[in-house]
Amino acid sequence: MKRAENHAKPYQTFEDLEVYQVAREFRKAVYRVGRRLPEIEKLILASQIRRAAVSLTNNIAEGHGRFDFLEQIKFMLQARGSLEELLDDLFLGRFNPSSLQRFNE
Repeated sequence: MKRAENHAKPYQTFEDLEVYQVAREFRKAVYRVGRRLPEIEKLILASQIRRAAVSLTNNIAEGHGRFDFLEQIKFMLQARGSLEELLDDLFLGRFNPSSLQRFNE
């Protein structure tokens, strides 16, 4: 953590936030999953899950950088929406019959 000048509390960057750290690890896992998808699904589904995973961490970082509390909440809600989108896409990839066997390996 860095200390901001003339402030008693240490300044936290978005990278210091536990939620960001967990989301970043999740994003890495999503990229690994995307590489394991069958070729036909790599064209669309892999790209979509990568974009949603990046949106998740981007919104956490951007929200942290906002000074207005309501804006911070707005970006955290957008991050949550990206997470829900991502979970839905992962569900699609996991239970699509063409990819089920690949995920079980």
